[in-house]
Amino acid sequence: MVHILGEFMFTKYKILAKAPGKLGRRYCNKLLRLEAEQCFKDALEECKGMAFIDIGANVGKYTNQMAGFANIVLSFEPDPLAFASLQKNTMELQNVKLFGSAAGVENSKVQIYRRKGFDSNPMFHTESTSLYPGSHLDLEKGFVVEQIDIIEFMNGCESEIGLVKIDAEGAEVPILEEILWGKRLQKSIKYIFAETHERLFPEFEKRYYNIRRTAAQTDTPKINLNWH
Repeated sequence: MVHILGEFMFTKYKILAKAPGKLGRRYCNKLLRLEAEQCFKDALEECKGMAFIDIGANVGKYTNQMAGFANIVLSFEPDPLAFASLQKNTMELQNVKLFGSAAGVENSKVQIYRRKGFDSNPMFHTESTSLYPGSHLDLEKGFVVEQIDIIEFMNGCESEIGLVKIDAEGAEVPILEEILWGKRLQKSIKYIFAETHERLFPEFEKRYYNIRRTAAQTDTPKINLNWH
């Protein structure tokens, strides 16, 4: 793994992760994320030819990466501004299907919110668009989008699902809970890579704790919660 990660960066992070206090915690997180990136690349190779799902695709960085390995990539992005860029960035990819919708655990209409100060750097701040009214969001400028029941959607997927990437600004909580403890998912998934947002949504603290504890003991699917 080290030779792919970059021996220098891996060694640097590994050493600094042992430092006391905030410095050690900072580089421990960096190391975990670096390792997650490599595990993601390894999973793409292992699951070549399967279906990949990108929840919170934003402008398509990882959708494009997935497309080089997948039979089909199914990408979800609810922010209209990011979705327009996602369309442009994937227009030449024949194995990508886009959904300008949120992904959740039921079919419904949901309100989403953008980050405070959105207009100062709109494209950058689309990464923070969320269904949940965190303190970092402008609650006066929410708007309504369609939400797709991702469990139902995955059950109906014709191809075997190799990998699911979730970067959904809080929406990962109910999705992961349904995957781990719900009874509806019938489709097998090999890998899940998810970013968690404990700092932004402290009201989910206990739920995040339970997800992490269970995910660490789960092999099917293999769940990596150190995505960034």
